[in-house]
Amino acid sequence: MIGLWSHCQSLQSAKSEGAASFYEQTTTYGYAYGLRNSLLGLSLIISLSLLLTEHQSLWTYLILASTSLISAIIVRALFYVVVIPTTMPFGFFWRNKGFVEHARETDLANMPQMGVVYEKHHSFNVNELIETIKTTSLNEKIDQFK
Repeated sequence: MIGLWSHCQSLQSAKSEGAASFYEQTTTYGYAYGLRNSLLGLSLIISLSLLLTEHQSLWTYLILASTSLISAIIVRALFYVVVIPTTMPFGFFWRNKGFVEHARETDLANMPQMGVVYEKHHSFNVNELIETIKTTSLNEKIDQFK
């Protein structure tokens, strides 16, 4: 719990990929994040009560195991939903608002692998359309149409 709290404090003031993931985790997935932390706190309280009291029942151990397991499942789900998309190949900077702004200012957004798009429409380029029509096979055109 101390490590989780310290990590939270350091990420709130950082401007990094970890901070972008943490922000996404605490805003978009805030309920799951809060539930996970509550379950961790409950598990800590139950563990301390088992340690300090003589009242130890099977039900207490089952509740402890359940809260710990549910917390672990939520952590893994948050990891796959928040961390993996921001660190996959060619998507390392996705969802980092600072990088999105930087990419738009420096034209990195023109590179599809950056995962950044402009907020406005670009002018339509007829020459690119004609080139695409010429270089695309009939099977590819049918697949794209489907």
